This record gives sequence, structure tokens and C-alpha cells, in this order.
Amino acid sequence: MGQNDGPDSKGDPDKSAEFRTDLAEDRTIQATERTFAGWLRTAFAAIGVGLAFRVVFGDLEPPWLGHAIATLFITLGISVAFTAEKRASSTFERLSSHEIDRPLIPNIRWMSWSIIAGGAGADRRHMVSLLRVHRSERLRRSVDASAMASLRLSI
Repeated sequence: MGQNDGPDSKGDPDKSAEFRTDLAEDRTIQATERTFAGWLRTAFAAIGVGLAFRVVFGDLEPPWLGHAIATLFITLGISVAFTAEKRASSTFERLSSHEIDRPLIPNIRWMSWSIIAGGAGADRRHMVSLLRVHRSERLRRSVDASAMASLRLSI
């Protein structure tokens, strides 16, 4: 009798194999939980890099480049959180737990969609900021052009 054999499986190889299969399914659920947590950490990191990129490289020329790179990282983080939720939910729906408590699907969705909403809010702020930079750049160019025109007229 192996150490993973259940208490009711004494002498019955079918019950012993079933118990080991149940434990393997529980380990798969735990592995999915760890993988889901890893994907959410990656999503947080990508969104954080996107936010930090705009702060650190805010004076990058051309001005829209820093915003574009930040938006790319934030969008990447959003897509990672979305994919993690879909994959974890499908795995948890397919498996049944035996000796452990598996996470509830609504909790998995709540965590992922919170990260997605936060990333979308941060991305929206970047887009509004990008429009402001673009508008101020156009205004500066028109002021420079009118100043040059008035200089030419005064000469």
C-alpha cells in the first residue's frame, strides 16, 4: 500500500487508483491557482511599466512616442488579465475538487476584471493626456508660425 492510498482503499486497487486520480486532480487545481496568480502579477507588472514609462520618459521626442509605448504596455497587461481569467475559469469548470476547496469562478472573474478596469482607466488617462500634448504642440506651432510671420512683416 502506497502512502497516497486512501483510508478506504485497503486491498482494493480500483479505489486506490481512483483516490490517487482525485489527488492528482486536486494538484491540478492548485497548479491552476498558482498559474493564475502568476499571470495576474504579470498583468500588474505590464500596467505598472506602462504607467512608469510615461512618467520617466515624459519628455521623449516626439511627445506621442512615450504615450504610445505606455499604452502598448497597459494594453498588454489588460490582455494578459483577460486571457488569464478565461483560461483559469475554463480549467476550474472542467475539474472537480475532492480534498481541497477550489476558488469560486465569480471571484476569479472579479479579480481579473478589476485589473482590466484599472488598466483601462489608466489607459484612458494616457489617451486624454496624449490629446492634450498633441493640442498644445499644434498651438505652439501655430504661435511660432504667427510670430515668424509678424517678424517678417516688421522687417
